[in-house]
Amino acid sequence: MNKDVTDAKNFAYANQDRGLKNHEEIMLQLIDKHIELDAIDVLDIGCADGIFLEELSSHKKCSLVDGLDNDLALVERARGRKYKAKSSEIYFNDVLDLLNDQNPLGGKKYDVIIASGIFAFFENIDDIAQAFSSLLKETGKIFIFNRCNSRDLDIKYSVRPTTSVQWGQSIHVLSIDGFLNSLSKSFCDFEVQKFELDFDIEERDSIYAGYTVKKQDGSRMVLTRYNFQNEYFFVVANKLRGV
Repeated sequence: MNKDVTDAKNFAYANQDRGLKNHEEIMLQLIDKHIELDAIDVLDIGCADGIFLEELSSHKKCSLVDGLDNDLALVERARGRKYKAKSSEIYFNDVLDLLNDQNPLGGKKYDVIIASGIFAFFENIDDIAQAFSSLLKETGKIFIFNRCNSRDLDIKYSVRPTTSVQWGQSIHVLSIDGFLNSLSKSFCDFEVQKFELDFDIEERDSIYAGYTVKKQDGSRMVLTRYNFQNEYFFVVANKLRGV
């Protein structure tokens, strides 16, 4: 996984006293909707500061609560939280460690796997999806939050950091159909829900036209239609038998 990209991602979790983000609140609701077990074994891949796992273990009875992240500062923060479970472990590992013989999780299997924003970091998600599926129990479910291209095209683009004259690593963004097609090699019975923004913008022809948006905290930011070429989706799926 590209370290510069993950560092930028994890910056959003620097506030130790933060509350749940909007998509995390919806993720809790989806787990409530789809999981009826008396107690669950859960793994959060890319658990960041652990606040979601902590909230989930208070919200729903858990036997096992595990998390994995590749940012040591966030892992240490997550390890300091209190999880209401018989057993819990936060692993300082990269997602790619799940693909090799040194899988830190050993033979553990889970009822619920949470993969929030993880798939967006990889060019080819087939092996990642298969590794995640192998960690589920036969009746287990995966709960995904992922960025997809909002049009019916898979796209690849590069961005140039404001502090550099060099163009950055190219980013591959699948359409939602392309994303589900790749997942279907390891999962089945998909339920898809779009993550809706809490404001509206009027349609304009120019992608560079600016929009002033008031955020929930009262502050304002300027966006363009270019910012909205990607949308976020929740995907809930069952483990595909035999994978």
